Order: sequence, then structure tokens, then C-alpha cells
Amino acid sequence: MCPTPSLTASANAHTVRPLAHTTPETTMITSPVTAHRTSPRSALRPVLRVLLPTRSPDRDRQQDRQQDRQVKPVRRLRPVLRGLGGLGGVLLLSGAALSAAPSAAHAQSFTTEQVKVAHVVRDAGRAVHASDRAVLAALETVIVESNVRANPQPCEGDHDSAGAFQQRRVWVPAGQRPSAGGWCVPGKDPRLNVKWAAQHFYTGSPGVQGAIALDKRGIDPWGQKIRTAGDLAQATQRSAFPDRYDEREGDARALLKLLGQGGPVNPYSPEEVCGAGFQVIDSADVGGRGTVYLLWNAGARQNCVVTLKARDLGKVTSTSAYLQVRGQTVATNSGSFKYYAGPVSKVAPGCIKWGGSIDGIKAGASAWEHCGS
Repeated sequence: MCPTPSLTASANAHTVRPLAHTTPETTMITSPVTAHRTSPRSALRPVLRVLLPTRSPDRDRQQDRQQDRQVKPVRRLRPVLRGLGGLGGVLLLSGAALSAAPSAAHAQSFTTEQVKVAHVVRDAGRAVHASDRAVLAALETVIVESNVRANPQPCEGDHDSAGAFQQRRVWVPAGQRPSAGGWCVPGKDPRLNVKWAAQHFYTGSPGVQGAIALDKRGIDPWGQKIRTAGDLAQATQRSAFPDRYDEREGDARALLKLLGQGGPVNPYSPEEVCGAGFQVIDSADVGGRGTVYLLWNAGARQNCVVTLKARDLGKVTSTSAYLQVRGQTVATNSGSFKYYAGPVSKVAPGCIKWGGSIDGIKAGASAWEHCGS
């Protein structure tokens, strides 16, 4: 359950944690625009999406090998597609005319929370001495699979994939698998832990090769040479859309650059502050100074609000978080804090108002919302 909020402000309410790395202080960070060329390869994707499932059952190793066979035809098409680069953008396949879209520029923006997830992914690679290419592959993967989110919803919406890397259940070793009702439950399903997911992306699991081993080997599961970080990501993830990772290399490199810039990252997460069982369901930017998060605990039927700072970390500044259930008085945690205000939690059977502030700048819901019981 979420701890009962303390409504008494204290300048030293939050202990300081040592930080090994730094991150930008702004809430919204925009990477440089990366232009992508369009080829007939792109035109094939709608057809491949129909012909090949993105995932296959993995109840045992035999079915996991079947997954390899499903993806292999896509890889076999790659040399053919590379040779079609000058055919004018139109490709006929099985009687269907597919026109390649014109070249377009792509830009990716990253929130403070996304940068924090990327920090965990990068640092997990450093901890196991992963190569720069493996780290880049990991960042490309989380950009493509989850938009750099720790727990994208719906959980297991794509067959049984979950977490920042959208890993399937086969990634979880037998000794770490939760009970039948524990899949997709934070604290029970290890795939929802970004650090765990990143570590296993790099090191693999029993019966599943990780990026480090594949990177050293230099050959993917289909016998093709691993040439790029995107190839390495595909070799590890075994997606039915093998080129999507390379398409996001520019964004992944921009994200790596952001991770090297100044300004400490807030060492706390909304889930950590509110407690076990809570998941983020809404958020609001506080003028670039931080973020107010609204969380929900389905088991306890509770909402929780916390305001995380993105600037002046370790320095006491005016920060607040509030939560009001319709028909009840507002509960507020406000004062001068180093890292966050809150948690403010309440059993919420009906509509709520929620929000917070940093240095007098307010954010959150001004009208009743999230009215589900």
C-alpha cells in the first residue's frame, strides 16, 4: 500500500542519494532531426505485417525455434530488397502495387522520465561491459518497442510481450517466473523492472542469446553478418520488422548524447515514492521544472500523487502535491523539498482532482476526472 502522506513540510524530508551519472534538467528535450531514406523495403512492411505474425507462441523451446523460422524469410529478403533501391519507389508483390512513401524527416522528443529509463538501460550495459554498439542497440530497442517507457500499456498487448524491451515470457528464467496471476504485476513480473530487462537484453537468459554474446559472435541467428546496432537489436529481439531498429539510430545517438550532458537526474521514481502496487496513469509537466504524476493501485483502490523535481535537485525549493476525492477535503503535501513532494494517497471510489506545483508554477487537473470506481 502507499504510505500515508505526511502533511507536515520538512526541508530535509528526502535523503540525498549519490549519483554516478548526469542527465539534462529540462523536462522536454528534443533530439536533432534525423532524415530517413525511403526504399521499397519500407513498402513491403504492410505486406509482411499480414504475412508474418510479430510474435509466435513460446511455451517451449521448440515453439521458440518456430519463431526463428517465421522471421527468417524476412531476413532472406534483405539482400533482394537492398538491390531494389533504384526501381523508382514502386514494387509489385503478389499482384499488389505498393507505392513507397516520399522521404520524410523524423524527430524524437524525450521527456525527463524517458531520459531516466535510458539512463538505466545505458548503465546496465556499462555494468556488464557491453560494447558501445550493444548499448546503442539497447537504446534503439526501447525506442522502437516501448517509446522508452518503463511499463507501456496494455501489458502483454502484443501476444505476451511486456516491459521497456517488450520481452516475451521466454526471457524469464524458470526460477524467476511468477505464478499464473503474477504476470504483468509490478514487483512480480521481472520484465517490468527496467534494470532487470536491460541486464537480460545484454546477457540473455537460458535458451535466449543476449546482445553481448551475439555482438562478439558477429553473426545473427539466421547466419547473416551483424553490421549495425540495428542488426544487433534485431538479432536479440527477433522482430518480424527487422529494419525498424536501424531507422531509429539517429534518435538513439541523440539520446546517448543527452545522457552525457550536465545536470543530475532525480534518483527517485513515482512508483518508488508511492510504494508497491502503484502504476503511473497520468502526468503533467510543471513548466519544465519537473513533473506531477498520478498513480493508481488497483488492489488497494487508491490513487497517489507525487511531484518530482527536474531542476535544483538536492537544493530545497518550494514543491507541492495534492489529491482530492469528490466529496472530501483536499489532501496536500507542500513545503521546501530537495527531490519531491508527496506521496499523497487516498482511497478513490469516484472522481478526483490532482496536481502539484514547483516554485509557484502549478500543473494538474482543474476539473473532476478519472471517475472510474
